[in-house]
Amino acid sequence: MNTVPTINTPYSAIKDIELYDFVRDQKVISNSLWKDSAALILVVRRPGCAICRNEALKLASHRDLITEKLAKQIDNEVQAFNDGFWKGDIYIDEEKEFYRALGGGELKWSGTSNFLRSSVWKKYLSGRKIVGGTFKGQGRILGGCYIVYPGSKGLAFEHREKYFGDFPAIDELIVKCKAISSNNLDSNTDTSVKQAVIDSKFCRYNPLESGLCGGGMCPDYDSEDDE
Repeated sequence: MNTVPTINTPYSAIKDIELYDFVRDQKVISNSLWKDSAALILVVRRPGCAICRNEALKLASHRDLITEKLAKQIDNEVQAFNDGFWKGDIYIDEEKEFYRALGGGELKWSGTSNFLRSSVWKKYLSGRKIVGGTFKGQGRILGGCYIVYPGSKGLAFEHREKYFGDFPAIDELIVKCKAISSNNLDSNTDTSVKQAVIDSKFCRYNPLESGLCGGGMCPDYDSEDDE
């Protein structure tokens, strides 16, 4: 039985966050990003992480479908992450407010038991083969994902990362984007959505195949080495 994901984050926790626009070198307020269209926001744990890079690369492969037809994507990362994997707008959450929102008001840190999960190592090794990776930056603050309605209607979806590589299923994200889209979807777009859902379900079990998922809002990037 399908269940409706619970949304625990109040809209007030994310609507007035000050972000740094890395590409345009200016400050912006978060609610301006979804003022006119819905936004898909993936809060990335660490830009050097092979898992995060691989997921961002996959989601970027569906940029046209999600951005032009369904919703606006917001990404926040450092230059190397952007040049190699995302290739889009970058917004840096210097005060880590999106991370606090996902943590219920405080930063949510992963425990050492995360390193013992076989699923984490499988994703890491798969990602490293495709995109490489580094150990620079704070890697224990967990992220997640939001889908925000346009204007001030609030949150349509949230996913809180429970362990390294705990990304939401891309087919669920695409279906949710379609459900809240204010665009009139033509038959070609509807077919593209259905095919993307089919492809993403296949890639969920085949991590080395070309895939779909990814994205990211990123904290300020420090020099601490930590996977």
